[in-house]
Amino acid sequence: MPHEEMHTSLVVAVEPSIEPVTRNEFKAHLRLDTTDDDLVLGQSIKPGAHVIAAAFSLKGDGVDVSGSDVTVMLNAGTFGAGGTVDVKLQESNTDIDGNYADVVGGTFTQVTDGTDEAVFELAYTGGFTFIRALATVAVDTCDFAVSVAEQALTTNENDYLDSLITAARRWSEEFTRRTFIDTTLKLTMDRFPTFFELPRPPASAVATIKYLDVNGDQQTLDSSVYTTDFLSEPARIVLASNQSWPTTDDTINAVEVNYTAGYGSATSDVPGPLKHAIKFLGAHWYENREPVVVGMSVVDVELTVESLLWMYRHLEAV
Repeated sequence: MPHEEMHTSLVVAVEPSIEPVTRNEFKAHLRLDTTDDDLVLGQSIKPGAHVIAAAFSLKGDGVDVSGSDVTVMLNAGTFGAGGTVDVKLQESNTDIDGNYADVVGGTFTQVTDGTDEAVFELAYTGGFTFIRALATVAVDTCDFAVSVAEQALTTNENDYLDSLITAARRWSEEFTRRTFIDTTLKLTMDRFPTFFELPRPPASAVATIKYLDVNGDQQTLDSSVYTTDFLSEPARIVLASNQSWPTTDDTINAVEVNYTAGYGSATSDVPGPLKHAIKFLGAHWYENREPVVVGMSVVDVELTVESLLWMYRHLEAV
């Protein structure tokens, strides 16, 4: 197969677990009202007499709080003599035990047998999809529960709003040629060039580089063979000193690079102008649900969105 030209392609291997704009932020931008009837309760640690549990080993259930302002309530009942309870919050974008991390400022003041039979509250505004409570119970059995109160904004169109956020994010990423929230991308090439770039910055990690060897078998390239430059945009992958690229099978898409791109895994990691552009564009689509609106100009909307995005547009990226 001739090697004068090389084809490359880029696809999303794993979609982001959250969007740069939460449903709650989008609803606030749309000025959708809240009512007192929208208080939704979730239970992380169920009510009951909980026995001694060391070092936050009592793990509550994950509660989906996406798109909501949240208050977490520690409902303390009667504690045994000398009993104490310590509760902390953890957050994650997936309800998987190993993916949770402690919430900064998410620890309740210790409750003792002298301060029991009361309700203690913490506000959570971290922007992750799930939160849960972990507890340490010391000295004696203690009766308590941890509940989550979500002040959800009123609408019967949550799924539609979520789809608008996703569509506006994808449009904005396409315009800027960037990736906003951590996403797994797969770049394929026909062979190894001298060096190559990772499209749709900012890239932050390379998971694997795989290739088809001369026998057509897929191999994983050892990371010692190459060096990554994440300071450049787009990021570069170059050969390490005294290394060489392996010979690949003479076929198309022989090399596969899986990497992470995006400003981070939390909504707060995404620059404000990019989030504003998503909200402006999504709001325009929400208010105008037909492809053509008679007598209305969309120029102002386009100028607003593009002016926010232009400063981030990567002209050299694909």
